[in-house]
Order: sequence, then C-alpha cells, then structure tokens
Amino acid sequence: MKLFPILLAVVLIVAAGTTTPALAMDKEFTAVPGNNHWNYGPNWDPEDVPDSDDNAIILAGQVCYITDADAVADSIEIKVDGESKGELWVYPERKLSLYGDADSDIDGLLHLSGTLVIMSDLSITGEAGKIEMFKNSVIDDDENNGAVLTLEHACDPELQPDCAVTVFGVGYIKVTLVNDAFVVADGTCDEMTLHLIEESKSGSGVWEAKNLGWLEVNLAEGEEFTGSGTWRILATAANDGAMIFIKSCIDGLTGDVEIKNGKFEAEESFCTTGDLTWESVAGSPYNTEPEFYVHSAKTAMFVESCSNVCP
Repeated sequence: MKLFPILLAVVLIVAAGTTTPALAMDKEFTAVPGNNHWNYGPNWDPEDVPDSDDNAIILAGQVCYITDADAVADSIEIKVDGESKGELWVYPERKLSLYGDADSDIDGLLHLSGTLVIMSDLSITGEAGKIEMFKNSVIDDDENNGAVLTLEHACDPELQPDCAVTVFGVGYIKVTLVNDAFVVADGTCDEMTLHLIEESKSGSGVWEAKNLGWLEVNLAEGEEFTGSGTWRILATAANDGAMIFIKSCIDGLTGDVEIKNGKFEAEESFCTTGDLTWESVAGSPYNTEPEFYVHSAKTAMFVESCSNVCP
C-alpha cells in the first residue's frame, strides 16, 4: 500500500518533464553545395530547420529559398558584410510566419513573392535593408489577430537618413503597420500598385511612389490612417506616371505632402496639418508636370486642424 503514492509521484515527474518547451536558439543558414532550401535540415547550424522559437540567420553571401513548404521562425536576421548581402526568397504561394518574441533585423534582402505572416507584434529594423514585394505578395497578420508590424530606423535618422529598412515594390500590405522607415510603391513591368488595405496604418516615416508605382490607400471601414509621415511622389524619370491614390477618408495626419511629378488623386477626402509642396520642375532633366486631382464633393486640405473632415 505504501508504494502506490511513491509510484504516482514518479509518473507525475516524468509527465511534467515531457512538456518542457524547447529553448530558443540562433540557427545560421550555411547551405550545403547544390541545395539552398530553407526546409532542409543540414543547411542549418545547429542542424535542423528553424521552428517558431528560433532566430533564423541568413549570413552575408548566403541565398536561402522558401519554395517547397511554408516556413516559421521567431525572428530573422539577414546579414551584410561589405558588398556581400544575405538574401531570403519567399516564393509564390509560400508563407514565412514570424512569431515575434524577438525583433527581426534585415540588413540584406528579403524578396517576397508569397506571404509574410506577422503572428504577434513585431519590429523590423535594418541598416539600409530591403523587403522587395512582387506581384500578389502579401504582408498580413494571422487571421486578423491584431498584430502590429513596426518598421524602424536602425540609427538616428537625422544623422543617417538612409539607415533604415525599406519595403518597396507592389502587392498588398494588410497588417496594422507603423511605418517609421520607408514604404515605397515601385512599379514593375506587369504590376504597378502597392495596396495599403484592411488594417490601420500610421508612423513618422516616408510613404512614396516612384518608377510607375501607384501607392493606393483603401482601408477597411472603421480603420484609420494617422501619423507625421511624409507623403512623396519622387521624380526619377520624365513623366514616369507615379501616383498616390487615396480611396479612404483620412484626417489624422500631421505630415507633409511633396509632389514634384506624377499624380496625387483623392477619391475620398484627405487632410493633414503639414505643408504641401506642389511644384513643377519642368525644364529639369526630369521635365515633370505634377497633377493634383480631387473628386467631386471631396476635399484635400492643408490646415491647422483636421477635426470632423471624415464622417
């Protein structure tokens, strides 16, 4: 009779031991010859594919592909060493899900043709790192869980204005986004639009269109666009067709608007307490002729207060 509680205690101790969570660790991608795939265990040191607790590190000079299965990590680091950059490619119809207990650091290149999923609040920083979005690419949260993605400067932007991560290209940014760095619509041959849709957007960074790119704002009902960020259409070629297209009413801005080429079009009302620079630079090497177009019954305002502009 006395043995029973002793045996029971042993069973409980063993059972508890089996539920101990795995420790998070850094895993470096060091591809074996002829295989550059994320989902191949021998490519990682320590060996084995990263899981949701791990920080996945793509070293400078390494090129990693997510092609044959979806991938997960807690965070990612993409390194640079001089002119040598690490690169991570997420192929069409594939997902990279980041769980975000630690921040991610992109100094190299993340090429996104599939989906980047933000599983919880996540900050991405980087010294001139780039997230390049291609046709049909998506940055989203996990099933509308309210996660927030923050793009941050890696240093003092007043001293080094280019020292930040940049999201550029075309596709869909659905996640709640705080842009304290750069988001740039940069057109390609078969697609022009970078869509800022669904969840709220804010930040002190730059919202820009260039190279035929269209930056379109069309948030879901009840969502807001706020912040002190600068809105800019950048002249990079003669009449290059870059465009900022406002399809949601916006009245929570304090940033400036700079238009020296392309077109700024407001289908819904737009208001900021910042300044408007609307200045043709025709006769320059770019020969730009900027346009500012506001739809009937809507307003674009640059005033001291934007209260009650939106219904």
